[in-house]
This record gives sequence, structure tokens and C-alpha cells, in this order.
Amino acid sequence: MNRSRPFGTLHPVVPNPMVMVLDLSGALTQVELQDQIEGRINKLTLTDWIIEGFDPGPFFQMRFSQGIEIRTLTFGQNIIQNAIQVPLRGRRKEIPLIRELMIPRLFMVELFDSQGQPFQGGRTVLWFSFELG
Repeated sequence: MNRSRPFGTLHPVVPNPMVMVLDLSGALTQVELQDQIEGRINKLTLTDWIIEGFDPGPFFQMRFSQGIEIRTLTFGQNIIQNAIQVPLRGRRKEIPLIRELMIPRLFMVELFDSQGQPFQGGRTVLWFSFELG
């Protein structure tokens, strides 16, 4: 795919894949991106994550309010629907998307522990890599 700009356009060249870092401070955080990202997400990968000052259990769960719909296996009462289950230890988790969607400029991220309860504190930093189509 040619990512060069046509002569005279004001649209920036968007690198592919893109990186997004979210620094979250609680159970519910509003994220506001500087620009609307044009294009649909073909592949989304959580490349790294850190949780400070809180033990969520063997895994934690995160849910986006809009823009990202994922496939989830909802076995058990503690699994949050449409949430990403992330092991506490590990690196690189590919997110199973239902369909290609755009990331909105403004969205919410909710964090839950392994029991399905909202985070009770702690700082969470998430590194994502995504490819646009």
C-alpha cells in the first residue's frame, strides 16, 4: 500500500503499524486522542503492559466503550462481556476483533480484576500496536 501523500493534500502520512500507549489511573478512564485516526483496524496487538500498586489476580480485564469490538468466551460469572482478558504476566497478546472498526477520537477504557470487580486503584500502562486497512 502506498502511504505517500498526493500533492497538495493536508492529510498526514500515517505510519502502519501504529503505536498507542494508554496511561490509565483507575477503573474508568476517558481517553482523548489528539487526532481522529483514519482507516479501519485490521489487527490489534497488546504488546506490553504494567500494573503498579494493585494485584488484580492471575489476569485482568479491559473493555473499550466504543470503536473496538472483540470476540470473548464468556465462561464463568467473573468474565466481563466484550472485555479483553490479559494475563498478569506475559508479553504480546493479539486481540481477536469481530470486525474492522475505526478508533474514535474520544472513548472510555474500563479495567476489571479477575473477579470482575472494577480496579480499586493502581496505575496501568498499556502499549498497543495496530494495523490500519
